[in-house]
Amino acid sequence: MRRGRGRQWCALVFALGLLLGSGKAGYSSVPLDLNRASVEELAELPGIGPARAGAIVARREAVPFERVEELLAIRGIGEAVFARLRERVQVVRPVGPPPEEAPARELPEALR
Repeated sequence: MRRGRGRQWCALVFALGLLLGSGKAGYSSVPLDLNRASVEELAELPGIGPARAGAIVARREAVPFERVEELLAIRGIGEAVFARLRERVQVVRPVGPPPEEAPARELPEALR
């Protein structure tokens, strides 16, 4: 009779482990989009922290990411850090046709 209870206990512990997950708290199995993630979300990634997260956001505001490998251009993100991030980040491209180009504007006279 004890054997049955032992198996139930093991099954309960196993199920609880699956529910709680493993690894760093807050880790999601869905990769973060580098062009949409907040500073707080990025800071939770291994090896990033608030300063590098801010650098990622500043970079994407200047030029949006096209590939995750572009993270290597950010100071402090080398091959080792990138290897830990590779499966946890992504770049999502918009679905549908590309946006229409804005009509050409004339430069103000002061800038000519």
